[in-house]
Amino acid sequence: MKSLSSPELAVLVEEWQDLIGARINKVFQHDERHISLQLHAKGKIFLHFLPGIVVLSPIRLPSLPNPTPFLLKLRQHIENGKIRSISQGNFDRVLNLEIEKTSSSKLIFELFGHGNVILADADSIITVLERRDWKTRSLRPGQPYSPPPAPINTLSLDEPAFTKLVQESTMDSLVKFLAAELGLGKNYAEALCARSKISKDRKMKVLTETDIATLFQTLKTLLAERDHVVIKLEERPINATPFNQPGEKKSSFSDALAEVFSEQISETPDDVGDELKMILSQQDQMVASLVQQIDESAKTGETIYTNYTVLEEMMAIIAQHKQKGWPYVKEKLKHFKEFDYVDEGKGELVLKLQ
Repeated sequence: MKSLSSPELAVLVEEWQDLIGARINKVFQHDERHISLQLHAKGKIFLHFLPGIVVLSPIRLPSLPNPTPFLLKLRQHIENGKIRSISQGNFDRVLNLEIEKTSSSKLIFELFGHGNVILADADSIITVLERRDWKTRSLRPGQPYSPPPAPINTLSLDEPAFTKLVQESTMDSLVKFLAAELGLGKNYAEALCARSKISKDRKMKVLTETDIATLFQTLKTLLAERDHVVIKLEERPINATPFNQPGEKKSSFSDALAEVFSEQISETPDDVGDELKMILSQQDQMVASLVQQIDESAKTGETIYTNYTVLEEMMAIIAQHKQKGWPYVKEKLKHFKEFDYVDEGKGELVLKLQ
């Protein structure tokens, strides 16, 4: 599943302002990390949240057979409420919905990492999909909600600030700086290097003043050129972008994203046999192992962070299709150049990362 960058989320927030006033008719949970809101806004539409992405779609998917405590809490507080504002948190990959029911609350979708959903009032967190603790913030009921540290706002960045960031960066290559520090993600970072005619592997310390000026102007041009497209591979939608790239044009980025979502999402089977449950357990252990390795190894963490957009897309595909077994998952992953092979005996996904 596609993973949104900060600039892409900014475009969606701009497009979704007409959802203000929409009523939340129903809240659904489709799997451990897939939540959707059924909205009534000029008809019925669903706002889906999965790790890395939020998307508006007419598609209604099967729900978990038994509501979780988290889902029950959401339904209690926001069903039949109205959306009063839609915003992006600090230009981060965070979507905020202000909701008015008998009282005001905020539904917060954090798209980064494995994704998280937080419901909070003015004083504290009411409920959270996954409880998490860091040195600087804690996501637990009863605690005040603290947003993640604010990233760089790429859309409002001026040339002196951009130059300072380049000169002070500790990244070892240009593409890593653009993808990670500027939050552009791998695809836009590589596109920016190509348009600027500067090698993506260029060392930061050897960039000239002319290089930096060219990069800044190309960045501003890239982000200003709105041309919502769906990118296809063998006639299948595989990606969407609001910025000028070759593809099939759509009227909005939201529509383009919905087409990709429609292609990639799948329904969960009603019955899962014991053998398949064992496969799912192996897959869950594999994902948990990857996350632990990221936390424990700084070097590995930098590599993962540089490739985070692709990794999140692959993780989301595994989460959505894991019930169908490894052969089906492999078919979904094989178009990624980073995909190497699956060791089904060990339950391991092997990637080629640079």
